[in-house]
Amino acid sequence: MRRLEKGDAIEATPQPAAGVAYAAKVEKAEAAIDWRGLAVAIDRQIRAFDPAPGARSVLAGEPVRLWRAEPLAAASGLPPGTILAVDARGIVVVCGEGTLRVEEVQPAGGRRMSAAAFAAGRRLEAGARFGAPAD
Repeated sequence: MRRLEKGDAIEATPQPAAGVAYAAKVEKAEAAIDWRGLAVAIDRQIRAFDPAPGARSVLAGEPVRLWRAEPLAAASGLPPGTILAVDARGIVVVCGEGTLRVEEVQPAGGRRMSAAAFAAGRRLEAGARFGAPAD
């Protein structure tokens, strides 16, 4: 950038062909959350699929997209996908290892919203479970 500011000529260097690989199109099935995984891995998956196609799960039989989350270190003996707590900061979900606070969601046919507002509107309580979306 400094050379450009000075007006110096910059030569383009072609990328070497060695090591080049084709990246296949991301499929919807790849965005499905498997709650048996590590909380940090699920958090990364949610970030990786934002903005498209959006990480997906199912809650009470309805598809839900997850847009923002935060991994937590807390452990629980409950099955993965179980909602551990619902509070003003989001929905805490049990994972295979650790827990994840879901902070932003999008119900089917709706807009993105805070997980707390989503939970309040559906009277969501601890004990409910997220599941895998059916394809």
